Amino acid sequence: MKDMTDALPGLARVREKFLSLLEDRCGKIVEYTLAAWQATEDTEKRTHLTGAGTILHQIAGTAGSLGLQDLGEAAQSCEQAIIDFMDLPNAPPEMCSHIIMEINSFVTCCEDQLTRTGSD
Repeated sequence: MKDMTDALPGLARVREKFLSLLEDRCGKIVEYTLAAWQATEDTEKRTHLTGAGTILHQIAGTAGSLGLQDLGEAAQSCEQAIIDFMDLPNAPPEMCSHIIMEINSFVTCCEDQLTRTGSD
């Protein structure tokens, strides 16, 4: 896909813009996740997870179309963990631990991608 972005300047600009926003988006996802973890009310927890899920959904779709498969798959995995949690009215606490582990993997993937991008 990198060859395709090199051949299409417009797509290359979209990829650059996407990557320039990635660090901030990743930070917002972490903030939402931590707020959900600390929330005492189920409604508050779900509100924060919805915010994280929305950003993850955007990243998953865009990353995949820009040839950033690992990043897209990591975002999609996190989003699915959140969806699974939301689908259960009385989700067990260990599901939040699973979400946090998925988010940690996603953050690592983001850091790896940003490091590779910085060295290109």
